Amino acid sequence: MFRKLQIKKHALTAISYMLPVIVTAGLLIAIGNLTGGNVVTDYKSAYTIPDVLVSLGVLGMGLLSPVIAAAIAYSIADRPGIAPGLFMGLIANSIGAGFLGGMLGGFLVGFFVLLLVKKLKVPQWAQGLMPMMIVPLLSTLVIGLLMYFVIGLPIVWATDALTDFLRGLQGSGNFLFGTILGGMAAFDFGGPVNKVASLFADGLLLEGIKEPEAVKILASMVPPFGVTISWLLSKLFKKRKYAKEEEENIKVAFPMGICMITEGVIPIAAADPIRVIFACTTGSAIGGGLSMMWGVGSPVPSGGLFIVPAMTDPVKFMIALIIGSVITGVLLFLLKKNRGEEELATVEEEDVDFSAIEIK
Repeated sequence: MFRKLQIKKHALTAISYMLPVIVTAGLLIAIGNLTGGNVVTDYKSAYTIPDVLVSLGVLGMGLLSPVIAAAIAYSIADRPGIAPGLFMGLIANSIGAGFLGGMLGGFLVGFFVLLLVKKLKVPQWAQGLMPMMIVPLLSTLVIGLLMYFVIGLPIVWATDALTDFLRGLQGSGNFLFGTILGGMAAFDFGGPVNKVASLFADGLLLEGIKEPEAVKILASMVPPFGVTISWLLSKLFKKRKYAKEEEENIKVAFPMGICMITEGVIPIAAADPIRVIFACTTGSAIGGGLSMMWGVGSPVPSGGLFIVPAMTDPVKFMIALIIGSVITGVLLFLLKKNRGEEELATVEEEDVDFSAIEIK
């Protein structure tokens, strides 16, 4: 049933639309905070450029629920879903349902719009009013009332409970949560599991919880850094662990990792999936656990090393990142088999087109 509804496809579409908004808003807040800005509360009084940057970023964060709801509704029902989706996002904001409310509202109104478009019959003279007035009005009325009076309250309770639970985590609880989130973020190198962890962290950022974002950023950089460390160790100890083609891919993966692009590891993982996935997931999980336990938070959801200065504790973040990367690198160095000259020659002669691997 869920496969037929294509829930994952619609959620991933929403993420792709949401990311530019949340990244831009987060960077504006970070730049404004670093330059001494504060949120403008009275626009009739004097304010500075840093104040404007922070305020603009905060306004941008307020767009997240409407954008994610509209994007989901658009993915389901095409253009007729955009306007009702925006309204559902606004309702989610107004009742305090956050991104979870925006997502649910987007799905409900998207499928309802699709139902109206396919099943609702109107006279010939009203056909032109369907996309502009009838469908948006009916869908917004029906699903909007459901959001306000039926569906919204349980989502608000669930969001508040999750927020309180995460804020109440201490010590080992924080470490365990960071370990799980970090492992998920690194497991499939930007695939569906990573997207679930990313969406979860982005949603918590809207609730003012910044620590999961730091874990997500760390776990996205550990795999390329760890693989690079394992390659350097193989050179240092003169152990042939990688074929020439793999070494060339590592040289590309490292700079991609600086920018928080995990997908550069996919060609290396494709050649040795079990060892690479295990090592990367383990290092990211431990690094993420340390980052969470130390209370490192990030107001920006993306940007790699370039946004580390904006974090609440850049030094501890870098320590956790280094520890996670070293663990991945050492594990991979120890687990990968040494390759003899004949085996290396065979691997390098094979026509393996790593560039053909689709990056999602």
